[in-house]
Amino acid sequence: MLTLHTNVAQMSSLNSQRSTGGKLNAIMRDLSTGTKNDLYKNDPAAARISAMLNMHASGTKSAISNMKYAQSSTRVAQGALDKANELLVTMKDLATQAKDGLKGDAEKSALQQQYTNNAQALQAIFENTTFAGKNLLKFEFGSVATGILAAGKIDLQVGAGAAETKVMDISGDLQSLFASVGSATANFGAQTNPSYPSNTSLKDALGAGSDADAAAQLIQDLSAKPGISAILSKVQNATGNVTWEAGLTTMIEGLAAGTRADFDALRTALTAPLNGLAATAGNALDLGEQAKLFNAFDEVLNARFNSPSTQLLDASSASNAITNLETAIGQLATVQASIGAAMMDLDGREEVQSTLLQNTREANSRLNEVDFAESVSELTKLQTQMNVNLQMLQKAGEMPSMIQMLLR
Repeated sequence: MLTLHTNVAQMSSLNSQRSTGGKLNAIMRDLSTGTKNDLYKNDPAAARISAMLNMHASGTKSAISNMKYAQSSTRVAQGALDKANELLVTMKDLATQAKDGLKGDAEKSALQQQYTNNAQALQAIFENTTFAGKNLLKFEFGSVATGILAAGKIDLQVGAGAAETKVMDISGDLQSLFASVGSATANFGAQTNPSYPSNTSLKDALGAGSDADAAAQLIQDLSAKPGISAILSKVQNATGNVTWEAGLTTMIEGLAAGTRADFDALRTALTAPLNGLAATAGNALDLGEQAKLFNAFDEVLNARFNSPSTQLLDASSASNAITNLETAIGQLATVQASIGAAMMDLDGREEVQSTLLQNTREANSRLNEVDFAESVSELTKLQTQMNVNLQMLQKAGEMPSMIQMLLR
């Protein structure tokens, strides 16, 4: 059909060219990005599945990172406990040597010194084992655990879903270990043996000739503490310009003759009026200086009337130390086994999650990413089709000129 106003062939070629051009643009855009850009328009179901797979893959990746983090922290704790085991075994060896009846006092004293040094090293392990700024093993005697592994159970997120968790709880084993170590080391040396004679006055306990001599002994010990001499020279009572040294001397002299049942009673009797002196109007000390003075005063009393607890200086104490250390070593082995089991479980879970992540990414790739071989083949076909369309559009545009040929 040859008409002047409506060129049907040209319109058909133009529509075909537009359709082919749209497909060609889309496939070139996909090839340039590597992903199916119009997936939501062309395949909404596949697009939604791809979005969910991508979310799950990202969550699984984060869970794997969580497990690696947990493994690293437990390895730090395991390494610290390995060293703790070495120290405990060495301390048991020392206790075994000290229990021998042929050892003299000098030998036992040397063994006790090494035992105490090892106990201090053990304390440092518990207090200073940290990971990413968090203490792992710390536990305060008479208080609550502050180390993250010692404080209670830990919920580890080991999967992408909210329910995919693992509970790690070695706190009970750690606290039992800590109690046994405390028994074997007198709470790392914090426990002391009071040597203040019962129902004795401060003057007699110090062996002083008078109340004034007793006060002078304590003031002398106090002045030897760093920074305390300057504090003692400051005003304790502005009325009469009484210094802290004079005020303390008067207080101690007034209490030196009275008998006390034990060291705790003596300390209470001395520290209560000490607080009263601090509340006196005109006192020149600030709160920081008062705290420093009070701590120094308490240290002087402890140094005078308390001696460090010992574990090896007699056969009975050494025997108790051996028993406590055997218990501690056994409990430490239990803790290490628990940590090892947790690490093995995390290794297995990580392997499972890694396999899941790989398969999820592969499935998402098949839905969301371009198959280059298929797309290049389609591109070649569309380019050929576009060239043919353009040629036909040109030919169709020449058809109205045929009408002029008919009119000649």
